[in-house]
Amino acid sequence: NLLATLLLCSLSSLNAQSVSDYKYVIIPTSFNSFEENEYGLKNRVKYNLEQKNYVALTADQSTWPEEVMENPCLASTVNVNKKSSMLTNKLEVVFINCNQTNIGTYEGNSRIKQFDKGYQEAIKVAFINIGNQKAKPSNEVVKSTHKQKKIAITDKKSQQPQDSQTRNVYTSP
Repeated sequence: NLLATLLLCSLSSLNAQSVSDYKYVIIPTSFNSFEENEYGLKNRVKYNLEQKNYVALTADQSTWPEEVMENPCLASTVNVNKKSSMLTNKLEVVFINCNQTNIGTYEGNSRIKQFDKGYQEAIKVAFINIGNQKAKPSNEVVKSTHKQKKIAITDKKSQQPQDSQTRNVYTSP
């Protein structure tokens, strides 16, 4: 079972190698370099993700969609780290996959001196380089409509249908 789970996760992550390949992004309770929602960064990250068509998920797994519950490798996780800088507010937005592999790091900075406004602007700058979500549906169910057609097998000599050989055939549109 463990081997099958690892294989499934590795196959899922092979298909998604960049941030834009993921539909879901998990926002942790707090970022590594900040207190819980310090400077409103979680709200800003969530807003920017949604503007780029990502589905932002909280760390609370009970709120996750069923497909992510079944396969957590369908979601990446975002983190925000402070970067040391003398005269600017500088940070990096980091995305990792389910195998804890970095799939994207985006830097942002701001010359605004106040931390709350400066970090908000730095997040905005970092998200400029993050592409829009373009994930393919994971469990795409293709529902093709089939039409039922009756085909009669005819006797070659008389060209008359033989009742015992009439059958239903299903065709795609």
